[in-house]
Amino acid sequence: MKEEVEMLKKENTQLKEATILLKDHVHYARVNDGHPLLPIHITEKDWALHFYTSACGRHMSARKVAENLTEYVSDCYILLAFHGGNFHKFKPKLPKIFAKFKGEDIPIIEDTEATYEELHYAVLHSIKSCEYHIPAGVIKIKLGPIDIFQKHRTLVTVYAKQ
Repeated sequence: MKEEVEMLKKENTQLKEATILLKDHVHYARVNDGHPLLPIHITEKDWALHFYTSACGRHMSARKVAENLTEYVSDCYILLAFHGGNFHKFKPKLPKIFAKFKGEDIPIIEDTEATYEELHYAVLHSIKSCEYHIPAGVIKIKLGPIDIFQKHRTLVTVYAKQ
């Protein structure tokens, strides 16, 4: 009985060491596809901007679009899509994601445990405004009203909080 306990302790120690090595391998892996990590800065002139939520995080894209309310005022939205990435098979934890718009911090992803649909890489590239059809699975978050003369210059910063 004593020998079995000692053998189990030794095996447990070996498994812990192997786990540490595997975690290090995953957490220090580098993404070589050129997509930045959060935070990112988006203007309306940008195509969809692809990014990773963290060093070993989820691959996503974001795009700022507008919907005209009046001749001089538009509602500003951010569109988000999840994509298959280098680390999605490890199911990385999703951080809370916020957008800074006109000095205000707006939560855009709060449910970090939800499962989100992985969409085609270019799903956001064809969307020019919210007046068009938004494909299923695309997350649409209203940021607020904006003067149409400022909409191309107003920056939206997307960032993560743990």
